[in-house]
Amino acid sequence: MNAAENSGSENQRLLIVDDEVELRSLLAMKFTKSGFAVDLAANGTEAIEFINTSTYSAILCDLNLSETLKGGDLHKIILAKRMSSKFIAITGYAQDSPEVKAARAEGMKYVFSKPLQMKAILSLIQDSN
Repeated sequence: MNAAENSGSENQRLLIVDDEVELRSLLAMKFTKSGFAVDLAANGTEAIEFINTSTYSAILCDLNLSETLKGGDLHKIILAKRMSSKFIAITGYAQDSPEVKAARAEGMKYVFSKPLQMKAILSLIQDSN
């Protein structure tokens, strides 16, 4: 579902993928207040539908989605499509956990553990590099 259409330009569009409705809503509210247009997906299947129809400056995705298509799978799809979107993994796992280490080994550059550091994520998204 489309959470918020804002005055943000196409390069300020975000996709948030998380199976926790409360976290999706909270992130949508925070990013909308920061001037971004935000789309929300509850799972990887919904995320693919959005990815096939919109361009995003960043995709925030939970690593451990509650269906067969996980965050790592979505990351691989984005790489295969050669999308320019920054993929930002979010997780409940600690930074030194085997899950986070595996995500980094798979090429995920940006992995944030919950509770999320919103200032760091905003800075990362706004960085043009």
